[in-house]
Amino acid sequence: MGLSTYDYQNLAAILAGEGDWFTSKLLRVISTADTNNRMKLYMGFPEEVEAVTHFQTGKPFSPHTAPPILAKCHRWLVKEKR
Repeated sequence: MGLSTYDYQNLAAILAGEGDWFTSKLLRVISTADTNNRMKLYMGFPEEVEAVTHFQTGKPFSPHTAPPILAKCHRWLVKEKR
């Protein structure tokens, strides 16, 4: 799916509640997710999770810093996509 230019440019407003389209709601869910759930969301929406995590922390989201079982799932998923 990916984020639109509008979503990138207005991420702060979207996280504050602006918008009722799917991506805006998804971004707000990601922003409130704990690490385990954020990892699960990353599997389906990596660009969105990275954007929100970078916005909130200044650091990129890394599946390699997630709990071991989730990192293992990520490695399996990446292998399946090849």
